[in-house]
Amino acid sequence: MKRLHHPTLARAAALFLILLLLAAGVGCAGRHRRTEQTAPLPDGDLALFPEAASFEAIETGDPEAKYGDGQFGDTRILRAEALYDAAKTPLGYVIVLENRNAYIPPLTLALGIRPDGTTAGIFFLGLNETPTKGMRADEPEFKDQFKDRSVDDLLENRDPWNGNIEGLDAISGSTVTSKAVFNAVSAGLDFYRTAIAP
Repeated sequence: MKRLHHPTLARAAALFLILLLLAAGVGCAGRHRRTEQTAPLPDGDLALFPEAASFEAIETGDPEAKYGDGQFGDTRILRAEALYDAAKTPLGYVIVLENRNAYIPPLTLALGIRPDGTTAGIFFLGLNETPTKGMRADEPEFKDQFKDRSVDDLLENRDPWNGNIEGLDAISGSTVTSKAVFNAVSAGLDFYRTAIAP
C-alpha cells in the first residue's frame, strides 16, 4: 500500500500536537498550583496554627545537608511553609527540623514563628527518647518555654559552644535531648531570620 504524504497536512498535524501538549501542560500547572494551596496541611502545622487553611512551601535547600555547617549540631531543615487563614491573611511560618544528635536519633520537630518575629511554639513529629528522661521534652513544662519568645532574643542568648539558650531550662537528667532540641530550634530561628524575615 502506498503512503500519501502531504507537507501541509504533516505540518498541521505537528502544530496540532504541539498546541495540544502546551494546553495540557498549562492545565496541569494550574491544577498543581491550586492543589498545593488547598492540599491537607502537613503534620505539625495545625498544632501550631489551628486556624490555618492553606500554605505555601518555602525553598529550604538540600534536606540532607547539615544546616549552618554544623554550628547547630547535626540539624537539617526538612521543609518550611508560610501559613494562611481562610481569608488568605498570613498567620506565620512552620519550619520542620531534624536533629541527629538526640539520644535516640532522629529528633524531628516543627517550629512555629508568627509574622511579628515571635515564636508560636514547637511540636514534636518524631521523638523516641528514653521514656523517663528525654521523652519529657514533649511535656508542657519544657515545650512551653518556646512559646511567645522573640526570635532575636533567643538567638542572641544562644551559647555557640554548647548550644544552650540562656533563660531556657534543660531537662534534668537529659542533657543530650535538651541540646538536640535547643540546636534544632536555634537552626530554625536562624533560618527564619536569614531566609524568611522581612
